[in-house]
Amino acid sequence: MATRRWRRPQPGRSRLPPRARRVSTIRNQTRRHARPGDRCLDDLHLHADYAAMTTPPDPAAFFRQMLGEWEKMANGFGGEAMKSEEWARAMHGASAATTNMQATLKGVMERALAAANMPSRTELEDVSARLARIEASLARIEAATTDPDAAAPRPGPARTRKPPAA
Repeated sequence: MATRRWRRPQPGRSRLPPRARRVSTIRNQTRRHARPGDRCLDDLHLHADYAAMTTPPDPAAFFRQMLGEWEKMANGFGGEAMKSEEWARAMHGASAATTNMQATLKGVMERALAAANMPSRTELEDVSARLARIEASLARIEAATTDPDAAAPRPGPARTRKPPAA
């Protein structure tokens, strides 16, 4: 692909794109013919129009707009569907089926673990709770048997006798 070289604009020609040139011309004409106190086009509007003309279109804007429309339609349809009695029955049936499936799977896993001579989850939880109770009672026993004065050195017996005089 050939690249275009930059050229200095010719005198009397504008660097602006054609639509921006039209806006610029309209702005100049309105300023030329405006009397003091007249309301003419504001420069901020002209700059915004020029920015809108020169910025490339956002390729994701169409996708965002379509996604927003789809969400509105889905929310409308879903809201109407959830109000119906059939929807409530279907959801109740689905939740009951899920609960039954979980109970069945739990039984199958317990039988498989028993066949492999491994503890199940409930057995491990029971052992863990029992171990925690044993550790708590052991801590209570240690606290009761440990005398705080036993850790300090005991003073020797009082010496009431005097050594023989030499």
